[in-house]
Amino acid sequence: SPRHPQQSSDPVDMALRFFMTEVLYRALREEEPMQELWDYVENESGEWGTDGVERKDMPVRFLLTVARHMGIEPMDNYCNAKPYFCLEEGRYVSTQNESTLPLALSALLHDYLTSSTAVATARERGNLLDALIAYFQLHLSGFRNFNSHEILHTILR
Repeated sequence: SPRHPQQSSDPVDMALRFFMTEVLYRALREEEPMQELWDYVENESGEWGTDGVERKDMPVRFLLTVARHMGIEPMDNYCNAKPYFCLEEGRYVSTQNESTLPLALSALLHDYLTSSTAVATARERGNLLDALIAYFQLHLSGFRNFNSHEILHTILR
């Protein structure tokens, strides 16, 4: 429970905090403390936008950060020869199949992995958020019945 006594009652901030809480609740199974992840959550649940991450990008960036701390960070081996991100393998591959993201979504994931200024429409961010949740469900056994992203889809449009 991060300590911010004057948390905003803004619906977007509340939805983002609910999303963060659900991600952590479903993802964390470790018995050991994860101080770096805790510090990140403490900072992110304070003022939005103070570190250059806009509220609309926060869900995608948060999932990528949690993935890194959980040891399931997507490998960024994106190149012309390997343009499709495979959800099962967690890396970019050369051919498209039922486990790969479409080209545009794969390229957007690469942008988020390599840049703090990725540019995406609300629909593209929503599609990437859905893909990352599917990725978590494949790689973390307790990540099931996830719901809060549906609220974000509505609020962050």
